Amino acid sequence: MTDVVFEFAVDSIDSHGLVFGRNRNGDIPVGTKFTHVRLSRSSHSDGDDHTEELGYYASISLTLQEVLWYGRSIMLIPGGHTAALRLEGDGLSIVSELLCELPHGDHLLLSAPPKSAGE
Repeated sequence: MTDVVFEFAVDSIDSHGLVFGRNRNGDIPVGTKFTHVRLSRSSHSDGDDHTEELGYYASISLTLQEVLWYGRSIMLIPGGHTAALRLEGDGLSIVSELLCELPHGDHLLLSAPPKSAGE
């Protein structure tokens, strides 16, 4: 699981199932299949920010169907940007439940391995 290419940090899910959050790295194209939920923890001490990878939480199978960005639909999530995602498949309930229990400072990440786009 160290070869994760795409990571989307989830902040919330609305009542219509749209997933809101931030793309951590690289452009993520429509068609990407997120296969894992991972957790990380952020902390601040001695003037430095620290991130601890808590690792794998669950397997999912959620395919990116649509990216809503600044009020319009686009074909990818730009690297480093926030967006709303329409996902299809299995695992959204796992993500939703985990968000409800997530301690302050912990982050939930949807991860996609290499070559998952368009599969």
